Amino acid sequence: TKGLELTRKLFLFSCYTGLRYSDVINLKKENIIDADNVSQSKKLTDKKKIVLEMKKTKREVEIPLRPEAFKILVNFKIKNKKPKDLIFDRRENASVNRDLKIIAKIAKIDKDLSFHTARHSFGSMLAKNGIQPFYIMKMMGHKDIRMTERYVNTDDEMLSNAMKVVKFT
Repeated sequence: TKGLELTRKLFLFSCYTGLRYSDVINLKKENIIDADNVSQSKKLTDKKKIVLEMKKTKREVEIPLRPEAFKILVNFKIKNKKPKDLIFDRRENASVNRDLKIIAKIAKIDKDLSFHTARHSFGSMLAKNGIQPFYIMKMMGHKDIRMTERYVNTDDEMLSNAMKVVKFT
């Protein structure tokens, strides 16, 4: 349905950006910064990024946009929007979480899926790809590295790979 499809896109966008539901649903065009319009004093690794003050923590975050996340923004016709326009259609958090349970059942995912799972996945994937916890903390808007540790899972594969690169001689 249209509602399930919107929920899927919101969830994926959060997986690619680490944003909470409240930040995704309140995202405006003005929060999407094109690196070509940013002063040269900042070193950017990506063409576009999200810059916003997180609703929950009141901390400003800068998150480089992956192509997958930008594709979702294009799908919502970001180019036709005014700076103060919301990017995504409104959908209540309870409806989104209810939809995620339906999506999980359809996809045969044996996990209690919620919108927060996307944020957790973002942090875990960054860690699994070798991103330093300090950078993960900055992108997720945490004040304390101990909060980031809750999102950064370690698994046997990560621990094994860590030991492979260590040189003891």
